[in-house]
Amino acid sequence: MRVLLLVLLFLCSPLLQARIGPHSSFSEIDQSPLHRPLIPVVPFYVHSQDRSNYRLIWVRVNRLKFFYDRDGDLMLFAGFIRLCNRGADGCVWQTVPAVRPAAYRFKSCWSDPGGNCGQYQPDRLRYPVFYKVPVMERLSVSDSFLSGRLAFHKRITLPHCDFCRSLKLTLVKESRAD
Repeated sequence: MRVLLLVLLFLCSPLLQARIGPHSSFSEIDQSPLHRPLIPVVPFYVHSQDRSNYRLIWVRVNRLKFFYDRDGDLMLFAGFIRLCNRGADGCVWQTVPAVRPAAYRFKSCWSDPGGNCGQYQPDRLRYPVFYKVPVMERLSVSDSFLSGRLAFHKRITLPHCDFCRSLKLTLVKESRAD
């Protein structure tokens, strides 16, 4: 009886370990048809070296790294992107780094009681280095994630980019005076 119980436990242990949970990697969670992580994204404007071409890309935070530039500002690095510079001879491909400051500005509208925009209020925020990502679960493949439930939270800590500072990346930053 004990031997049978041990054999069953041994055979079932991979099934128990295969369950998706906070310990699972994002690639494992992405492969699960019953789970969907709600990972925030960060926009990057990537320019060619001569600034004649650009592209807007959205990068999931689990694919980012961070570093501090020469001025001590927190920067985000999303890897290298290939851009096509169209010239007389066709497309000349360039590989450029996707880098942006973690701090950003935006304007929000303060509405009056009638719902009209009464005043725009400037504000500054910064993308964090730590995230708590909700992972949704649905009961069957035919269900939508809208009717899903929160299964767990997965923590993301952006890794430090060790080689980014050596790239000597320069960005035009906005004025700090507000």
